[in-house]
Amino acid sequence: MTAILPDLSLEEALRFAAEEGFECVEVMCWPTDASDKRRYAGVTHIDVNHFGAEEAEEVRRLSKQYGVEISGLGYYPNPLTADADERRTYVGHIRKLIEASARLGVGVVNTFVGRDPKRMVEEQWGDFEEVWNPLVELAEQQGVRIGIENCPMLFSSDEWPGGKNLAFSPEIWEEMFERIPSRSFGLNFDPSHLVWQQIDIDRALREFADRLVHVHLKDERIDDDLLYRRGVNGLGWHVPKIPGLGSIDWDSFFSSLMRAGWTGPLQRMDKERMNEVADKLLKRVGISKDIPATTPVRHLSGGERQAVSIARALHFDSELIILDEPTNNLGVEETQGVLRFVREARDSGHSSIFIAHNIHHVMQVVDRIVVLRRGRVVADDIDPKAMTVAEVERVITGFVAA
Repeated sequence: MTAILPDLSLEEALRFAAEEGFECVEVMCWPTDASDKRRYAGVTHIDVNHFGAEEAEEVRRLSKQYGVEISGLGYYPNPLTADADERRTYVGHIRKLIEASARLGVGVVNTFVGRDPKRMVEEQWGDFEEVWNPLVELAEQQGVRIGIENCPMLFSSDEWPGGKNLAFSPEIWEEMFERIPSRSFGLNFDPSHLVWQQIDIDRALREFADRLVHVHLKDERIDDDLLYRRGVNGLGWHVPKIPGLGSIDWDSFFSSLMRAGWTGPLQRMDKERMNEVADKLLKRVGISKDIPATTPVRHLSGGERQAVSIARALHFDSELIILDEPTNNLGVEETQGVLRFVREARDSGHSSIFIAHNIHHVMQVVDRIVVLRRGRVVADDIDPKAMTVAEVERVITGFVAA
C-alpha cells in the first residue's frame, strides 16, 4: 500500500517500489481535502476527483516505466457512519474510485464496508444494503470488483465499542454475500486481523476462496503481557508487524492461498533462498554457531538479536546506519563481526553513527569521534588516527579539554 509513503509523489512511490523489488502496489486515492487523521489515512497518490483519459494514460506510463503494476485503488473511510452528510461524501468518492479503476484497466477497488460503532450488527443491515447495492451495481457496469478489507477498525476510543467496519468475521461475510451475491463484491483478505480475533486463517481461505478479490500480506503479534493486563475487551494488546515478525504461519498461509486457486499479484516467498541469505549474513556479523534461519527472534540471546538487527541493516543496504551500543552483550567473535561490518559499511560509502562506551571498539572503526558529557557535546572533531586511546579517555573524563 502506498499509504506508508505519504510524502512521496506517485512516481516517487513507484520508483521506491521498483528499487525495493516490489512487483505491484495498491495505490491510495483519498480526497485531497480529507480530514481523517488516522495513521495512513488521507494519502492521495491518484486524485480521482480530476481523473480523465489523460491522467489515466500518465499513470499507466509511470507503471510501465518502473515495472510496477497497480493491484488496486485503495480508499478506507466509514461509508456506514451515522452522519448522513459524511456518509454521502464517502460514498460519492468510492463511486469515483470505481470509475477511475475502470478507466485505468486496474479493475479492483479496496475499501471498508463501514459501521456505526454504537449500534449492533443486526441493526445495520438495512443501511448496508442501501449504501452498497448501488455501489456494487456501478462496479458491475464498470467491470470492477470491490474488495472489502476484513479489519474490525477497533483500535481507539472513538471506535469503541463496535469498531467502524462490519466485515470482520466469517459469519458476517456470509450475511454480506447472501444480501449482495454479486461476484463484483468480495474480500480484500488480510490475515493479520484474524490473528487477534482467534479466527482460523486457513479455514477462512478455504471457505471464502471464491470471494477473494485482493490480498494483503500483513502480520500481527499479540503482546501477552498487555493482553493479561487489559483482557480481550481492552485496546492496544496486539501490534501490526511485517510478515515474519508476528504470529502467522506463512508457509501454511501461502499453501492455503494456492489451494484456494488464487492467481492474483502475489508470489510465494523463496524460503530456500531466504535461508541461504540469512545464514551468510549471520556468519558475516560473527555468529558462528549453527542457528537455523527459521528460528524465531524471541528465542535468541540478547547478543544474537543484536547481530540479527545488524545483519538486516546490512542486507537492505541502508544509506545511514545508526548503531546504538551494538557490541553490548556480544561474545568476542560476534563483536569482531560487528566491527568488521561497520568497517565494511564505512569503506563502501555508507554513513554510520556508532554509539558506544567502549572506546577501544570506537577507535577501531570510526573516522571521527564526538564526545558527549552529561548531554552536552564537549568535543566534536577528534581524529582517532591522531590521538591515542589514553588521550581520548582524558577528553571523555574531562581531565583535559579537546
